[in-house]
Amino acid sequence: VAPLPDGRLMVTCYDAGTMVTVSPTGETVATADQAGDGTKLVGPNDLAVDRDGGVWFTASGPWESGPIVGRVFRIAPDGAITSAADDLHYANGVALSPDGKTLYVNESEAYRTIAFTIGADGTLVDRRLFVRLADVLDGASGHYADGVKVDAQGNLWIGQYSEGRIVEVDPSGKLVRTIEVPSAAAPNLAFGPDGTVYVMAVDDLAGTDSYRGKVYAVTPD
Repeated sequence: VAPLPDGRLMVTCYDAGTMVTVSPTGETVATADQAGDGTKLVGPNDLAVDRDGGVWFTASGPWESGPIVGRVFRIAPDGAITSAADDLHYANGVALSPDGKTLYVNESEAYRTIAFTIGADGTLVDRRLFVRLADVLDGASGHYADGVKVDAQGNLWIGQYSEGRIVEVDPSGKLVRTIEVPSAAAPNLAFGPDGTVYVMAVDDLAGTDSYRGKVYAVTPD
């Protein structure tokens, strides 16, 4: 979920395959399940609002390791949805650089974060590897990058579904720090106005208890 400039909220609905716009008082304003060209939104996952009030969002595809069918879409301020990138291996967390010129996307099943340059015409170009968590952590495979946020300095804070850990890297991809929480997974986070990092954690990865979890408030050193 993310606030729009006019106070409305944009919400990704993974299981329903929809993007929903909600008023400040909670009413559904609009629902979309496909792009303008008819492409269905399969697994809408994360989103980032740009300076123009447009919304970049990922559609992961099915929650399976095999198909490489993830996409990035953009919703224009007028509501038009266009496909911006495809062939992503479970597109997940998405975030913009502070200057709005770079879009970061977690490819969870490829265990990496990639970057795109946002062209002058709003298209995504220069797709490239930004960081593999294995390269900045312990070299082991399987570090599942989930959500991602970018702070005012341009550092990326990457949540993990494979561990109870948030990984902070600088704009060059160099490790800054890790934040550990006492839960099985720490897939996403949000920044508070006072510098607090709110970590959304999952304790029940098997889903037998509705993916029971917690929210932690962490004050970085």
